Amino acid sequence: DYVNIYTMDGRHTLLATMKSLESKLPAKDFIRIHRSFIVRLDRISEIEENSVSVNGKSIPVSRSHREDLFSRLKLL
Repeated sequence: DYVNIYTMDGRHTLLATMKSLESKLPAKDFIRIHRSFIVRLDRISEIEENSVSVNGKSIPVSRSHREDLFSRLKLL
């Protein structure tokens, strides 16, 4: 169970699960948008129907997490 964390300084690999990492991050700043991705809300620059853009990279948003993302961003 390894997790890659991408920051402005580069990539970091941790021995952890996504679930354990998600529980340690402040919920007001981070949101899980896919089973493989957690993003910082203030880093989202664009939103498309099934993806978001963070630092110029497109990240998929799963159907099961889409409604939560839109409600957190007050788009629904």
